[in-house]
Amino acid sequence: MENWFAADFDPSQAGWETAKAPFGRMGDKLDRRRPSCNGTHCQCSEIPATLWEKEVLLMSQTFEIPAMKKGHAYRLILGGAGCDRSGEGFAIYVNGKLLTQANGGFYRYSGIRGAYIYEDILPEFEGGKVTIAVINFLRYTHFKNVTHYHGPHPDFRGKEVPPNGHVSLWMEEARLSPATVEAAGAKE
Repeated sequence: MENWFAADFDPSQAGWETAKAPFGRMGDKLDRRRPSCNGTHCQCSEIPATLWEKEVLLMSQTFEIPAMKKGHAYRLILGGAGCDRSGEGFAIYVNGKLLTQANGGFYRYSGIRGAYIYEDILPEFEGGKVTIAVINFLRYTHFKNVTHYHGPHPDFRGKEVPPNGHVSLWMEEARLSPATVEAAGAKE
């Protein structure tokens, strides 16, 4: 499916289903990846709203975004893909332009997945309407990419790793300190 990430792509015209995030699965069930998680950016311990049915998940939606404020930083968070031993490759597009991507998964916590919105992509957010598209993949391995599960989910411990994943996307805003703004040479 060409240009599924473009700003003018119409998901309904292409026959896409409409569903609520987060998308996820553990095995063949609509179930959380972990019984509990302390990562506020992750949310992998929440029951997903929609079953992630196939290996590849494509998401696209147009949003009304308020004007970006001077003296603030913004980032898009790919929730569910930043937890220890979770998340496979992904890509995030803004109005058809690649914002960030990871070509493979990771097996130890390496921080939040997503991207800060820097000056090179900032003009895409100035029009108010922004189309954000994401591709993400289910995971079939566990710690250090082994194929037997030994995580906290009691249904799968010691068994072959089930297909699993959990994903949602949101935007965060943070006010920068006056010292940070001054050091950057910007005005609030």
